[in-house]
Amino acid sequence: MESKFWPELMKDLEHLFENKENYDVIIQAGEESNVQEIYAHSIILCCHSNYFRSNLKEKEDGKYILKKSNIPSKILENILR
Repeated sequence: MESKFWPELMKDLEHLFENKENYDVIIQAGEESNVQEIYAHSIILCCHSNYFRSNLKEKEDGKYILKKSNIPSKILENILR
């Protein structure tokens, strides 16, 4: 019998990312003329990435804000997925 735990967990995480509920990270990605905001959850980012663990230090108005002008927003969004 195949476990449904991992597929269900992945589906739930995708749902959390898509719905933008309870996020505490805003990543502003893209060039100046085409900046888009990507919303994420610090606990998930920090669990999976030393980069985010070391860069999510100070909140502004209750949110972490990262500016990544050197990464196109679509590429960054795909990486986060």
